Amino acid sequence: MATDCCDACPNCRKIDHDTHADIHWARPESKSRIITVEQMRELMREIQLKPTEAGYKIAVIAAADRLNVQAANAFLKTLEEPPAKSVLILLTIEPQRILETILSRCLRLNFFQRRRPPARPGANGMARPV
Repeated sequence: MATDCCDACPNCRKIDHDTHADIHWARPESKSRIITVEQMRELMREIQLKPTEAGYKIAVIAAADRLNVQAANAFLKTLEEPPAKSVLILLTIEPQRILETILSRCLRLNFFQRRRPPARPGANGMARPV
């Protein structure tokens, strides 16, 4: 079974509070619900720098299907030639909405929520796991 994080060590706490120097996020802006070219340029600037606290710079693009065309095209060069010691992670629940030029340069990993087995009534009438 996979675990999230320990929530105790300094790195986990920094990640949880969004203060880790080597992990950078791009998320859709609240009003427009898109990731802009300016956001992507800032993210690309950050990951070009050498890691300071960890072994790698991590760029996470949440809701990558919300990249507008200009942002996606600006990101292509970095995706084709990622900086040394960097990891680029694109998250989406709608991969069909991401430009094919982006998808063709990515390794796709599918994650599924593990479902609990249905409960069955026990001898006392209380539900118990199967």
